[in-house]
Amino acid sequence: MSLGIDLENEILAWLPPKSLMRFRCVQKSWNLLFETPNFYKKWRMNMSDCRSDHVIFYEKEPYVTLLSSDNLIHIRSLYYQAIEIKSYGSCNGVFCLSALFWFNSSWFDQLIMWNPVTREVHRIPPTPCLNSGSPLYGFGADDPNSTDFKIVRLHTTYDGTAEVYSLSTKSWIPTQNPPPFTIITRRHNSKFNTLVNGVYHWITNDPDDYNYNGANILCFDFRNNQFGQLIGPAFSYEDYSFLWDDVAEIESSLAYVAYVLQCNSPERVSLKIWVLDQSGWNKEYNINLVSHFHLCGLWKNGTQFFGGYLEGSLTSRDRQGNTICRFDQIPVGFTKYWVHEYMPSIAPLGTRQYIYD
Repeated sequence: MSLGIDLENEILAWLPPKSLMRFRCVQKSWNLLFETPNFYKKWRMNMSDCRSDHVIFYEKEPYVTLLSSDNLIHIRSLYYQAIEIKSYGSCNGVFCLSALFWFNSSWFDQLIMWNPVTREVHRIPPTPCLNSGSPLYGFGADDPNSTDFKIVRLHTTYDGTAEVYSLSTKSWIPTQNPPPFTIITRRHNSKFNTLVNGVYHWITNDPDDYNYNGANILCFDFRNNQFGQLIGPAFSYEDYSFLWDDVAEIESSLAYVAYVLQCNSPERVSLKIWVLDQSGWNKEYNINLVSHFHLCGLWKNGTQFFGGYLEGSLTSRDRQGNTICRFDQIPVGFTKYWVHEYMPSIAPLGTRQYIYD
């Protein structure tokens, strides 16, 4: 007995992503259906109340480790002979990564979009701009349900120009409006996901340049391809020595995270977090830790953090410092990592190129 196409599609639109990936091998029409924008938008709306928290570590080896809230779920080889892998964020279940290669006596950087659920990969063509240097990248989309993923490339040297790559057009287009400032002293992306409601964020200066006024935060709105600027929260910098600071998304809001050493107590470090709302920056909480505890990042919308002691295992902890989960497979002593929370998605990239275990 046939259910009818409409009822069949309605049932499929309520299935979790792993089930859909299995079912696409059952029937060719289902495989094609799952890649259509209309089905994706309907499925995305049905899954809007579901959230799966993951932490992703990109180390200096050519592999990516995805860590669920319970255990290590899988390791996938993304690049062969890559010197270094970087992450520029996630959007709607898709990640933007780059790998650095040494090829023909020169460095080569390959950008990709990658969906861990579908294993689909889209390789980004080189920008036609000849501007070299150390660019900043941002990744996002102009709508929560959009599959037109975009990458913004900001040149941090020379004239401070920028370009946007669109998956729908598969091309780079220069932005019409330049960034509000061109002096950028911090030329690396956040270790967290900084895409908040379609706007990507970077800190563009170092703590030595703050002068008690707070960090310069550069913003790029993917909805209109416009740059903007924010100033981070100001506090008494003379009482602390910065270990690191960053911006992050916490419960769909922009957060400023500072990990500092207390000058009056060198054996104590503090994790301070502010969240931006309509009234400005509001301090959410302050956690005091011992200085030899290696803090790796935040988890679960800032309600937990994870880290550990060098040569020990990675642990997740609550705000009181109590251990919640231990990950024996991941050592604390690594240095290259990025932290993202995302909802697994079937968002198509339209390339038919896949990466397998």
